[in-house]
Amino acid sequence: MGMKYFILDMDGTIYLGDRLFPDVLFFLERVRKVGGDYIFLTNNSSKSSRDYVEKLGRLGIEVGEERVLVSTHQAIEYLARVGLRKVYLVGTDILAEQLLDADFQLESASPECVLVGFDLTLTYAKLERACYFIQRGCPWFGTHPDKVCPTERGSIPDCGSICACIEAATGVPPARVFGKPSRGMAQMALERLGGSLEQTAVVGDRLYTDMEMALRCGLHGFLVLTGESTLEDWRGYPGRDRVRVWRNLGEIAESIL
Repeated sequence: MGMKYFILDMDGTIYLGDRLFPDVLFFLERVRKVGGDYIFLTNNSSKSSRDYVEKLGRLGIEVGEERVLVSTHQAIEYLARVGLRKVYLVGTDILAEQLLDADFQLESASPECVLVGFDLTLTYAKLERACYFIQRGCPWFGTHPDKVCPTERGSIPDCGSICACIEAATGVPPARVFGKPSRGMAQMALERLGGSLEQTAVVGDRLYTDMEMALRCGLHGFLVLTGESTLEDWRGYPGRDRVRVWRNLGEIAESIL
Protein backbone atom coordinates (compact mmCIF):
# COMPACT_ATOMS: atom_id res chain seq x y z
CA MET A 1 0.00 0.00 0.00
CA GLY A 2 1.22 3.51 -0.80
CA MET A 3 1.24 6.34 1.71
CA LYS A 4 -1.91 8.44 1.35
CA TYR A 5 -2.86 9.86 4.74
CA PHE A 6 -0.91 12.37 6.78
CA ILE A 7 -1.16 13.75 10.29
CA LEU A 8 0.67 17.05 9.95
CA ASP A 9 2.27 19.10 12.68
CA MET A 10 2.20 22.85 12.06
CA ASP A 11 4.80 24.94 13.97
CA GLY A 12 8.19 24.11 12.45
CA THR A 13 6.70 21.68 9.93
CA ILE A 14 4.52 23.70 7.56
CA TYR A 15 5.36 27.20 8.76
CA LEU A 16 7.56 29.23 11.07
CA GLY A 17 5.78 32.21 12.56
CA ASP A 18 3.83 33.76 9.67
CA ARG A 19 6.07 32.30 6.97
CA LEU A 20 4.75 29.28 5.08
CA PHE A 21 7.51 26.96 3.95
CA PRO A 22 7.77 27.05 0.12
CA ASP A 23 7.09 23.35 -0.48
CA VAL A 24 3.89 22.99 1.58
CA LEU A 25 1.29 23.80 -1.07
CA PHE A 26 3.03 21.44 -3.51
CA PHE A 27 2.90 18.65 -0.92
CA LEU A 28 -0.80 19.16 -0.14
CA GLU A 29 -1.65 19.20 -3.85
CA ARG A 30 0.19 15.93 -4.40
CA VAL A 31 -1.66 14.30 -1.50
CA ARG A 32 -4.99 15.28 -3.04
CA LYS A 33 -3.90 14.05 -6.49
CA VAL A 34 -3.26 10.52 -5.20
CA GLY A 35 -6.66 10.46 -3.49
CA GLY A 36 -5.20 10.94 -0.04
CA ASP A 37 -6.08 13.23 2.83
CA TYR A 38 -4.48 15.11 5.69
CA ILE A 39 -5.28 16.64 9.05
CA PHE A 40 -3.38 19.28 10.98
CA LEU A 41 -2.52 18.40 14.57
CA THR A 42 -0.80 20.82 16.91
CA ASN A 43 0.08 20.79 20.58
CA ASN A 44 0.09 24.60 20.70
CA SER A 45 -2.82 25.36 23.05
CA SER A 46 -2.36 29.14 23.01
CA LYS A 47 -4.82 29.37 20.10
CA SER A 48 -8.06 27.68 19.05
CA SER A 49 -8.78 25.58 15.99
CA ARG A 50 -10.66 28.57 14.58
CA ASP A 51 -7.57 30.74 14.98
CA TYR A 52 -5.48 28.13 13.17
CA VAL A 53 -8.01 27.85 10.34
CA GLU A 54 -7.84 31.63 9.90
CA LYS A 55 -4.04 31.58 9.94
CA LEU A 56 -3.86 28.74 7.43
CA GLY A 57 -6.28 30.67 5.21
CA ARG A 58 -3.99 33.71 5.28
CA LEU A 59 -1.14 31.43 4.23
CA GLY A 60 -3.14 30.04 1.29
CA ILE A 61 -4.43 26.79 2.83
CA GLU A 62 -8.23 26.60 2.94
CA VAL A 63 -9.50 24.05 5.50
CA GLY A 64 -12.43 23.71 7.89
CA GLU A 65 -12.17 23.45 11.66
CA GLU A 66 -12.71 19.69 11.45
CA ARG A 67 -9.27 19.48 9.79
CA VAL A 68 -7.44 21.07 12.73
CA LEU A 69 -6.93 19.28 16.06
CA VAL A 70 -5.37 21.02 19.06
CA SER A 71 -4.20 19.47 22.34
CA THR A 72 -6.94 21.52 24.01
CA HIS A 73 -9.55 19.21 22.48
CA GLN A 74 -8.14 16.22 24.31
CA ALA A 75 -7.78 18.14 27.57
CA ILE A 76 -11.39 19.31 27.49
CA GLU A 77 -12.68 15.84 26.59
CA TYR A 78 -10.78 14.20 29.46
CA LEU A 79 -11.57 16.76 32.18
CA ALA A 80 -15.26 16.66 31.26
CA ARG A 81 -15.27 12.86 31.34
CA VAL A 82 -13.76 12.66 34.83
CA GLY A 83 -15.96 15.46 36.15
CA LEU A 84 -13.34 18.13 36.87
CA ARG A 85 -15.30 21.21 35.86
CA LYS A 86 -13.85 23.90 38.14
CA VAL A 87 -10.46 24.83 36.71
CA TYR A 88 -7.67 27.16 37.73
CA LEU A 89 -6.08 28.01 34.39
CA VAL A 90 -2.54 28.98 33.54
CA GLY A 91 -3.20 29.82 29.91
CA THR A 92 -4.24 32.41 27.35
CA ASP A 93 -7.60 34.16 27.10
CA ILE A 94 -8.29 32.05 24.01
CA LEU A 95 -7.85 28.84 26.01
CA ALA A 96 -10.08 30.30 28.74
CA GLU A 97 -12.81 31.00 26.17
CA GLN A 98 -12.70 27.41 24.94
CA LEU A 99 -13.13 26.09 28.47
CA LEU A 100 -16.06 28.42 29.10
CA ASP A 101 -17.66 27.40 25.80
CA ALA A 102 -17.41 23.77 26.97
CA ASP A 103 -19.26 24.61 30.23
CA PHE A 104 -16.24 24.69 32.54
CA GLN A 105 -15.92 27.19 35.38
CA LEU A 106 -12.73 29.21 35.72
CA GLU A 107 -12.01 29.22 39.44
CA SER A 108 -9.39 31.12 41.39
CA ALA A 109 -10.61 30.35 44.92
CA SER A 110 -11.45 26.65 45.16
CA PRO A 111 -10.72 24.83 41.88
CA GLU A 112 -11.03 21.08 41.39
CA CYS A 113 -7.90 21.02 39.22
CA VAL A 114 -5.18 23.16 37.66
CA LEU A 115 -4.70 23.20 33.88
CA VAL A 116 -1.44 24.54 32.44
CA GLY A 117 -1.20 25.51 28.78
CA PHE A 118 1.19 27.41 26.52
CA ASP A 119 0.63 30.73 28.27
CA LEU A 120 1.90 33.72 26.32
CA THR A 121 0.48 35.93 29.10
CA LEU A 122 2.27 34.10 31.91
CA THR A 123 2.92 36.04 35.13
CA TYR A 124 4.61 35.16 38.39
CA ALA A 125 1.27 35.59 40.13
CA LYS A 126 -0.24 32.84 37.95
CA LEU A 127 2.62 30.47 38.76
CA GLU A 128 2.37 31.28 42.47
CA ARG A 129 -1.39 30.62 42.56
CA ALA A 130 -1.06 27.35 40.63
CA CYS A 131 1.63 26.12 43.03
CA TYR A 132 -0.55 27.09 46.00
CA PHE A 133 -3.42 24.90 44.82
CA ILE A 134 -1.18 21.99 43.80
CA GLN A 135 0.60 21.90 47.15
CA ARG A 136 -2.81 21.63 48.80
CA GLY A 137 -3.70 18.51 46.86
CA CYS A 138 -5.28 19.88 43.70
CA PRO A 139 -4.52 17.59 40.70
CA TRP A 140 -2.91 19.37 37.81
CA PHE A 141 -2.58 18.78 34.09
CA GLY A 142 -0.57 20.07 31.14
CA THR A 143 -2.08 20.57 27.70
CA HIS A 144 1.11 19.28 26.04
CA PRO A 145 4.76 18.42 26.79
CA ASP A 146 6.59 20.65 24.27
CA LYS A 147 9.49 22.41 25.97
CA VAL A 148 9.91 25.13 23.35
CA CYS A 149 7.98 26.69 20.49
CA PRO A 150 9.99 27.58 17.36
CA THR A 151 9.59 31.14 16.11
CA GLU A 152 11.32 33.31 13.54
CA ARG A 153 13.28 34.88 16.42
CA GLY A 154 14.33 31.53 17.88
CA SER A 155 12.80 29.10 20.37
CA ILE A 156 10.66 30.37 23.24
CA PRO A 157 9.43 28.55 26.39
CA ASP A 158 6.39 26.37 25.76
CA CYS A 159 4.00 24.47 28.01
CA GLY A 160 6.53 21.78 28.92
CA SER A 161 8.90 24.39 30.32
CA ILE A 162 6.13 26.02 32.36
CA CYS A 163 5.13 22.59 33.70
CA ALA A 164 8.77 21.86 34.59
CA CYS A 165 8.91 25.08 36.59
CA ILE A 166 5.74 24.20 38.52
CA GLU A 167 6.90 20.64 39.17
CA ALA A 168 10.27 21.86 40.41
CA ALA A 169 8.58 24.29 42.78
CA THR A 170 5.98 21.87 44.15
CA GLY A 171 7.68 18.49 43.85
CA VAL A 172 4.42 17.21 42.32
CA PRO A 173 4.36 15.88 38.73
CA PRO A 174 1.30 16.51 36.55
CA ALA A 175 -1.43 13.88 36.79
CA ARG A 176 -1.54 13.78 33.00
CA VAL A 177 -0.08 15.64 30.05
CA PHE A 178 -2.29 15.77 26.96
CA GLY A 179 -1.46 16.21 23.28
CA LYS A 180 1.24 14.45 21.32
CA PRO A 181 2.69 11.87 21.90
CA SER A 182 -0.38 10.39 23.65
CA ARG A 183 -2.29 7.58 21.98
CA GLY A 184 -5.53 9.43 22.69
CA MET A 185 -4.45 12.35 20.54
CA ALA A 186 -3.50 10.03 17.69
CA GLN A 187 -6.83 8.23 17.94
CA MET A 188 -8.75 11.50 17.67
CA ALA A 189 -6.79 12.32 14.50
CA LEU A 190 -7.27 8.87 12.97
CA GLU A 191 -11.01 8.95 13.59
CA ARG A 192 -11.30 12.20 11.66
CA LEU A 193 -8.85 11.19 8.94
CA GLY A 194 -10.22 7.72 8.27
CA GLY A 195 -7.02 6.18 6.89
CA SER A 196 -5.50 2.83 7.79
CA LEU A 197 -2.43 2.60 10.03
CA GLU A 198 -0.40 1.16 7.15
CA GLN A 199 -1.14 4.14 4.91
CA THR A 200 -0.84 6.90 7.52
CA ALA A 201 2.24 8.89 8.50
CA VAL A 202 2.83 11.43 11.24
CA VAL A 203 4.89 14.30 9.84
CA GLY A 204 6.60 16.65 12.26
CA ASP A 205 9.79 18.31 13.43
CA ARG A 206 9.98 16.88 16.96
CA LEU A 207 11.21 13.48 18.03
CA TYR A 208 9.74 13.41 21.52
CA THR A 209 6.22 14.40 20.45
CA ASP A 210 5.54 13.79 16.73
CA MET A 211 7.77 10.77 16.18
CA GLU A 212 7.11 9.30 19.61
CA MET A 213 3.37 9.36 18.91
CA ALA A 214 3.91 7.62 15.57
CA LEU A 215 5.96 4.85 17.17
CA ARG A 216 3.55 4.33 20.06
CA CYS A 217 0.60 3.96 17.72
CA GLY A 218 2.07 1.89 14.90
CA LEU A 219 2.07 4.77 12.43
CA HIS A 220 4.85 5.78 10.04
CA GLY A 221 7.10 8.49 11.44
CA PHE A 222 8.40 11.16 9.04
CA LEU A 223 10.77 13.66 10.65
CA VAL A 224 11.33 16.92 8.77
CA LEU A 225 14.39 19.05 9.45
CA THR A 226 12.59 22.39 9.18
CA GLY A 227 12.01 22.97 12.89
CA GLU A 228 13.37 21.83 16.23
CA SER A 229 15.10 18.49 15.59
CA THR A 230 18.40 18.11 13.78
CA LEU A 231 20.04 15.18 12.05
CA GLU A 232 22.25 14.75 15.10
CA ASP A 233 19.16 14.58 17.32
CA TRP A 234 17.76 11.83 15.11
CA ARG A 235 21.02 9.87 15.25
CA GLY A 236 20.80 9.83 19.04
CA TYR A 237 17.11 8.88 19.13
CA PRO A 238 16.43 5.30 20.36
CA GLY A 239 13.70 4.75 17.76
CA ARG A 240 15.65 6.18 14.81
CA ASP A 241 15.46 2.94 12.81
CA ARG A 242 11.68 3.36 12.62
CA VAL A 243 11.76 7.04 11.66
CA ARG A 244 12.48 8.36 8.18
CA VAL A 245 14.21 11.73 7.88
CA TRP A 246 13.38 14.30 5.20
CA ARG A 247 14.65 17.78 4.48
CA ASN A 248 11.11 19.12 4.07
CA LEU A 249 7.61 18.29 2.85
CA GLY A 250 8.63 18.83 -0.76
CA GLU A 251 11.11 15.97 -0.55
CA ILE A 252 8.38 13.68 0.81
CA ALA A 253 6.06 14.63 -2.05
CA GLU A 254 8.70 14.01 -4.70
CA SER A 255 9.77 10.68 -3.22
CA ILE A 256 6.57 8.85 -2.30
CA LEU A 257 3.56 10.69 -3.79
